[in-house]
Amino acid sequence: MSMAKRTNPSQSQIEAIASELGKTCIGVRVRLMARQVSGIYEQQIRESTLTIGQMNMLTAMINIGVEHACASKLSGALCMEKSTVSRNLDKMESQGWIRRNEPTQGRLETLSVTASGRKVYAKAYPGWSKAQQMVVDELGDELVSAIMQGVAIGARK
Repeated sequence: MSMAKRTNPSQSQIEAIASELGKTCIGVRVRLMARQVSGIYEQQIRESTLTIGQMNMLTAMINIGVEHACASKLSGALCMEKSTVSRNLDKMESQGWIRRNEPTQGRLETLSVTASGRKVYAKAYPGWSKAQQMVVDELGDELVSAIMQGVAIGARK
């Protein structure tokens, strides 16, 4: 009988599952790596007052363009829950880094980066650049290439 069909797995079965997941789960390893890498970026850009998440959101807004940037497009582009995007946008708006533009002709409200947002974004760039090089040096070109390819593959699905 498989463990999936049993309603009360034994402690040793649970420990065996936890041992296997702890040693082999790619999801766990990727999340740990993401936290470590994010920490490097956070440390390097902290003088700008941006977080790496906010910098990513500003980057996506700029790349999507003022005519088209809206919360739902950011959510899709960054693979984030809409509520998380909304919370972050609220914080960025309260800092004066973004502006919510009134909807026109039945369209969704669009977002734009303010002059203050562009200033803090540019201020963060040297730290981001240093962090980027630190991460590439630590991971190596081959792993960085695999990560970039993996992200591109995930985005196509």
